[in-house]
Amino acid sequence: MNNQELSDSFSIARASAAPPAGIDLLEDASEALQQKSYDDGIAKLSRAIDFFKMGLKSKPHDKTLREGLAKAWTLLSKLFPEPSLIDTLE
Repeated sequence: MNNQELSDSFSIARASAAPPAGIDLLEDASEALQQKSYDDGIAKLSRAIDFFKMGLKSKPHDKTLREGLAKAWTLLSKLFPEPSLIDTLE
């Protein structure tokens, strides 16, 4: 998804009553990861992160965008844990 598509998606999500596209991407990524479709999950997380970052450029104090970005990074960090923490995560 290029920057124009992300911008258009953000504008549409902001104008509608539906949850932002980034939230949908997070849900899709979570489902893909639960089904062990890691490549698809990582791709959707990456698009969600890009979506939230694009939105924060125009609305830097938006709580939903900030929470979405934090959730996306949290999901991504669980896929690539700090090597020293691997024993403690299990």
